[in-house]
Amino acid sequence: MKMTSIGLKACVLGLALGFAGCVSDRTENSELQLAREGKTAYAIVHASDCQPAERYAAQELSDYLHEMTGATFPVVDETQAPRTRRIVVGPCELSRRLLDKETVEKLESEEIVVRTSGCDLVLVGGSPRGTLYAAYHLLDNVLGVRWWAADATFVPRKPELNIPALNILQEPAFATRGELHFVSAWNQDWSAHNRVNRMCYATWDPGAPAATTVSFTIDEKHGGGILYPMPGQKNCHTFYAYLPAEKYFDAHPDWFAEINGKRVRNSQPCLSNPDVLKVVTEAVLEDLRQNPGATMVNVSQIDGSDNYCRCDKCRKIDEEEGSGAGTLLRFVNAVAEQVEKVRPDVLVETLAYLHTRPAPKLTRPRANVAVRLCNFGACDFMRAFDAPVNAKILDNLRDWSSISPHLFFWDYMLGYLRPYPNLRTIGPNLRVLAQQGVKGCLIEGSHFTAAEFDELRTWLLSRLLWNPFQDDQALIAEFVHGYYGPAGQYVLKYINLIHDAAIKGNCQLFQGGDLEPSPFVNYDVMLQAESFFRQAEQAVASQADLLRRVRRTHMAVQYVWTLNREEWAAEARQRGQPPPPPAAEFYEALRRQALVEKDGAPKNRQRQIDGFLATTEKELELAPLKLSIKASKSYATQPYMAFDGDPNTAWNPGGPGPEWIQRDLGRTVSVKSIRTDFGYLYTNVTYQIEASQDGQVWTPMIGRKTAEGCLSEDRTDDASAARFVRTTIFSAASRGHPQGEWLGIAEQEIVAE
Repeated sequence: MKMTSIGLKACVLGLALGFAGCVSDRTENSELQLAREGKTAYAIVHASDCQPAERYAAQELSDYLHEMTGATFPVVDETQAPRTRRIVVGPCELSRRLLDKETVEKLESEEIVVRTSGCDLVLVGGSPRGTLYAAYHLLDNVLGVRWWAADATFVPRKPELNIPALNILQEPAFATRGELHFVSAWNQDWSAHNRVNRMCYATWDPGAPAATTVSFTIDEKHGGGILYPMPGQKNCHTFYAYLPAEKYFDAHPDWFAEINGKRVRNSQPCLSNPDVLKVVTEAVLEDLRQNPGATMVNVSQIDGSDNYCRCDKCRKIDEEEGSGAGTLLRFVNAVAEQVEKVRPDVLVETLAYLHTRPAPKLTRPRANVAVRLCNFGACDFMRAFDAPVNAKILDNLRDWSSISPHLFFWDYMLGYLRPYPNLRTIGPNLRVLAQQGVKGCLIEGSHFTAAEFDELRTWLLSRLLWNPFQDDQALIAEFVHGYYGPAGQYVLKYINLIHDAAIKGNCQLFQGGDLEPSPFVNYDVMLQAESFFRQAEQAVASQADLLRRVRRTHMAVQYVWTLNREEWAAEARQRGQPPPPPAAEFYEALRRQALVEKDGAPKNRQRQIDGFLATTEKELELAPLKLSIKASKSYATQPYMAFDGDPNTAWNPGGPGPEWIQRDLGRTVSVKSIRTDFGYLYTNVTYQIEASQDGQVWTPMIGRKTAEGCLSEDRTDDASAARFVRTTIFSAASRGHPQGEWLGIAEQEIVAE
């Protein structure tokens, strides 16, 4: 796809001159009258041998124009076309004559033309999706149809339908759009209507015990999409699939990472090993042989930051390159060289993620290699990428942009059920990405529609991924008023309330979406938020569809109330104000929404929803524990997770330290021992544990010490009397981050007499 300096070319010319119809001496600025009083003189024309998406575009246009005007627009092939008043859809002899042959034949795959010519209207685009997108552009951007969500479409009624002279030539800013991990985007009709060319959602492989992310392309009728090899998890972290430890480790431990002098089973491959290169390359080529329609193949590191190889060869390469991307990119380039020999049309994609995020100093990606930069662990998502706090990720972006022929980006919007105030950064960030030459975006979001503004985010992203240089705040307001109707004014007040409060509180927003404790998630702000939603519900009380939409969005506020109900109930009593909504009200709303989503869904999707409900129910049960826990800060997790009895959850304050966490035991007790699971593959952790009677004056219980590994058992010499216990982590050097970038406690057990 060719790109202009801003990734988008658009020219829209049109002027209504106050008369309708079409005459033989029609001027360039005159209108076309497509329908009037339920009748039309126009026919929709396509080529006799048109592609499925072009035929579908003609039928979609006919159906929507009929719904708008009441007129029936016949669909015919060009052998039956009338001599005038034609809406020509797709490349054919007629469109080549009305435009010109060179214009039609040189269109890029998603470049569109919408142009009036005499009494005719021509809609054409590159193959295979462009023509369909041209038809949807006319319906959407010119005629006012809006596909807000899969179950929410607005079609304006126009008994008299006139269009101005049009001369539109556009192509999208981003070549790959819509790898959106939001339930609202998991619909082929919605994706095509909003010019999204990827679908991506979480599912399970049959019989697999855990979730894997699997990308599904869009079908031929909807224009197809970018395809990775299937089946299985093949769109990221693919070393799991191409070099499975259960198959190879016992016989070939040297194929896996050396860490502290030992080969580790569940680790990254040893990328300097030529046998590893041979095995992975053969597996990739076999995948492509089995999937001739694939247009991309992913060769990328497994998840995790600490498990890469430190053998002499790998370490030397990474030191030369100044980044863990050194060994990875040299390896991927070697795979891509072999792929190019048999499939020169395929891009080999890899990840710049965690330890491979910084660009290498020496190695450059081959022409058939795509790099997807991931901002996990390097970004405050409430602020734009060019804000000072995000200087690290912006530097990474610029460095990769300067060397990558195909640069993609992986962003995160994991708000789940919590308020996630990033709606003011989506537009600015996509503009930064477009200006840096990024060609495609994957947005990892939640997988449940009760997540805050799931529908708004997907619609807004679809608009901005086509053209990020639009007024993003105007688009948000348009959606809110269109989707929520009379309730929109109150929903917009809530959006402004949350974003203003977050900025005023100087919050930082991380990919997990957990902001509690946070300066803006407090009783006063959420009381005002609750008021706005009550008013919103009243405004649409008699309109079932709109009320359902408001109530679903309201659940983010109800969730916060529920998590904080004990603390805020006491505050409400002190103020003489109404108590927070009961937990049962929220959970029942969540359960109803889950039942709606499970109805007719595949079994793997039903299991995912059940798991989400179970996790949320446990979190609500543990909510009172939050009152006894305080921490210096939390990074994408909540402090009480260090005491929830589950070693798979953790308090994570980021780093490098010092950071502290304390627990109120409720009364003074004699502490005998403390067992702490720091939760990571640390080489050493430096910490201390203190006791207090009042939470103000602290005395050492376990003096400052350095423990090896992630588990520490500490016994007090004399049973220490304490009501409050505070653990401070000064540093935690892990195998992946010797400077101690990550801190955390997965579980702490305080044993008292």
